[in-house]
Amino acid sequence: MRCTLPLSALALALAISVHAAEPFQASDIRIDGLKRVSSGSVFDALTIQPGDRVTDADISLATRALFETGFFDQVEVRADGDVLVIEVTERPAVSRIDIEGNQAIKTDDLLDSLRRAGIVEGDVLKRATLDQLEQAIQRQYTSRGRYDATVSSQIIEQDRNRVGLKISIYEGSVATISRIAIVGNEAFDDDTLLDEMSLTEPGVFTWFSGSDNYETEKLSADVEAIRSYYLNRGYVNVEVSEPQVELSENLEDVFITITVNEGQEFRVGAVNVGGDQPIDLSVAVEEMTLQSGEIFSRRLVNEAVNTMSKKLGDAGYARAQVRAVPEINDETQTVDVTLVVTPGPLVYVRRVEFRGNTDTSDVVLRREIPQLEASVSSAAAIEKGRINLQRLGFFSLVRASTRPVPDQPDQVDVVYEVKEQASGSLSASVGFSQGEGVLLGAAVSQKNFLGSGNALSFSLQSSSSTKEARFSFTDPYYTIDGVSRGVDLYFAQTDFDSTGTADYSTDETGLGLTFGYPVSNESRIS
Repeated sequence: MRCTLPLSALALALAISVHAAEPFQASDIRIDGLKRVSSGSVFDALTIQPGDRVTDADISLATRALFETGFFDQVEVRADGDVLVIEVTERPAVSRIDIEGNQAIKTDDLLDSLRRAGIVEGDVLKRATLDQLEQAIQRQYTSRGRYDATVSSQIIEQDRNRVGLKISIYEGSVATISRIAIVGNEAFDDDTLLDEMSLTEPGVFTWFSGSDNYETEKLSADVEAIRSYYLNRGYVNVEVSEPQVELSENLEDVFITITVNEGQEFRVGAVNVGGDQPIDLSVAVEEMTLQSGEIFSRRLVNEAVNTMSKKLGDAGYARAQVRAVPEINDETQTVDVTLVVTPGPLVYVRRVEFRGNTDTSDVVLRREIPQLEASVSSAAAIEKGRINLQRLGFFSLVRASTRPVPDQPDQVDVVYEVKEQASGSLSASVGFSQGEGVLLGAAVSQKNFLGSGNALSFSLQSSSSTKEARFSFTDPYYTIDGVSRGVDLYFAQTDFDSTGTADYSTDETGLGLTFGYPVSNESRIS
């Protein structure tokens, strides 16, 4: 009688070597052959512990469990006196992953997809690694409409029990959308809904925009865009089914069908405010665009939540939560909306911090911040401070954020992060005039002189008959109330004899003072 074994069973039988022995008490367990795999990983897989009575069946189960971890090529178990010896041969580690042939998808993006699949450099090469690797990359290309893309991998042997993986990719071509059909829509025509989608059917300019190239993620976003379009126009029970995607036999053409169940149009019923109201919110309710009788819109509900949250934040309730609870009435086709307020504690600002201002003094920034330390937090004041800093012109980026104070639920720190930019300029000019000859000029200006927030400028002009120098200095905060002071000095020397117009010359020296008085946050008179 002839018996054949499956290939996998044969490989397992060759890789596992178990020395039969009489049952014995294992006083200790010794593991030989480990290089990269930790002993803890081995003991986690073992069902045998020191002190256990060990039989051949126990050894077989433990050996199979170690082999199934995927870390080892060979596992040999034997008894050395009363010590159970496990000798293993580790699988090679992946030292490097090289990818070639990819242009549509960046190498870093492909490596990220491999990491999400559990394949990274330094890990042990398991039996299933290559299949998982190829499938992970294949999914990336399929999601971008490249159905004919192919992925192959090759193991490159290296020293010290390491291997490299070489991945070769043929990206193929992008499947083109031939038709997008929308079924079940009555309130809005096809063109209106198609305008909400980023994917389109082939057109005059799609060769340039690529909007007719199929991508799974874009289609999912487009389905949500259609759903949002209905929800913002009163169709609260709209259902947009999962799109049907059909592919041609040559894998080049895609046909998309989107089914819509619109339901009925609903209007806003009653708008109420519930929960704990620490301040009068009636003004906020009047300012909201969400009003009774209007067509219901999810966008208007979100705006109402933001309006209410802003009012509470301006009053110091920085941790306030506002939750919209809609109640749909199918009989009257209305939606009653209740804005439930959970104010939380009144929050104070412990400290205002600045980060990134390596050249500009903290004083320059702090005088622009209306939010004071040790006072009630105000979202409007914090935002106003950000706008004021941006308006200075010293920074290319200004961010404002609040940071909770540990163990102090009623306190926050306000942090302004800035990125400084050049605030000075240097210029030179050369010209020619028939009457004046060669004209030379140079100027230097600095809006943030030595990080003080003061503006300074100096200029020189020279020709055959005229010499002129000007100097100006402006302190935007001459007083703490924001009154500015400017000092202008100038000297001009003119020789009329050199121009042939008169037989004399003049010297002029002047000093000017200017003051500016703020009349609002954005304007001043001087």
